[in-house]
Amino acid sequence: MKELKKRLRLAARSLIYGRPSKYYEDETIAFSFKSLVPTLDPDTRNKRLNIVASSLSRRNAFGGLSTLISLPLELYKHELKDQGWSIRFISMSGEPDAGDNIALYLAGRIGLEASDIEMYFRREGGAPLPVAKSDVFLGSLWFSQSSAMPALRFQQEQFGSAPTPYVALIQDYEPAFHPWSSAYMLAEASYDIDWPRKVVVNSRELADFYTKKGHKHQGMAVFEPKLHVDLAKALATTPRPPKQRRILFYGRPGIRRNCFFATKSALQIWSQTYEGAGNWELISVGEKHDPFELSGGARLTVLGKLTLEQYADELHKAAVGLSLMASPHPSYPPLEMAHFGALTVCNNFECKDLSLWHDNLRPVAIADPEHLAEGLVTACRQFDEDQGVGLSGQSLKPHYLNESNREELTRIAALIQA
Repeated sequence: MKELKKRLRLAARSLIYGRPSKYYEDETIAFSFKSLVPTLDPDTRNKRLNIVASSLSRRNAFGGLSTLISLPLELYKHELKDQGWSIRFISMSGEPDAGDNIALYLAGRIGLEASDIEMYFRREGGAPLPVAKSDVFLGSLWFSQSSAMPALRFQQEQFGSAPTPYVALIQDYEPAFHPWSSAYMLAEASYDIDWPRKVVVNSRELADFYTKKGHKHQGMAVFEPKLHVDLAKALATTPRPPKQRRILFYGRPGIRRNCFFATKSALQIWSQTYEGAGNWELISVGEKHDPFELSGGARLTVLGKLTLEQYADELHKAAVGLSLMASPHPSYPPLEMAHFGALTVCNNFECKDLSLWHDNLRPVAIADPEHLAEGLVTACRQFDEDQGVGLSGQSLKPHYLNESNREELTRIAALIQA
């Protein structure tokens, strides 16, 4: 009852003063992680790669979780399995519903059997995690490292061995997920923890930023973004469908780094300043949100999260794209939009210059609504003058369309086994 009264008081305060509660969601999330509880595993026959995931639910997965699962599966299939390794996925939020396990789904997609994979689902009051001397732990979210640390310390104490390095899959600069706060400081400190760390970094741009920040590590391997295999199949469709007067934009108000409100303002200014706005339809994908007003007869449709097949259909239709990310990572949506032939307005950031990726990528000099709107007006006018302009754009990074990642996998395997 006391807790309920407290929550009602905070909610009333928020309504009265018109601002969020003083208890910020990203702060509480950063302190809500759970730790693994280790117990001795007498099986010492082989090495085991353990993937620490916040969830294994396919239904709720975005790109980060998919990469956390798919990359180790590819690594296991092509590099580690023949060397006697096994693989285990650890879900920190319990077992997903039947048919919703992303690890089993992606394993099947690449030709692995369910029997190839071990699973552990953390439950409150449940069985501890068996830990052997040869276990290696890999995680992506910064607090996954905190979850894994009891198991790593257990190894050192139980077996009297040197500390086993934690393997961090760096998919973005995660301290920046939080405003300056205790969560920010914890996230940043996790990159320099007093424990050996090896890092596997998603993109050269992000690796350069990580290095620029001076963070410690005992080895680094870099892999580059590639077009999702299902999207690559859709891109290969011939003949290519004709482009329509549609602006496809990445609308995710729940993720700060995707800059939803700058995107929204830019589209509203575009609709006020572009004389042909009434001929265009705006399509929002990524996350459901309330529609917002536009001028000049422009129409907005909010689709939210799509299947890959639905997303590919929207990519084929869109003549113009808009996708922002306040991050050194290149970000997947603008790359996908550009490669599907959309003139894509986007932003650069620190070590990231998206103009080096594709002819169709149009980073603005200043990522404010006015410059973004100007970029959209220019792209729409270009399409009105030449409806094939985006389809003639060329990729500038051959590896993005290269399905094979064997060289990268070999480098990552060598890092993990060193």
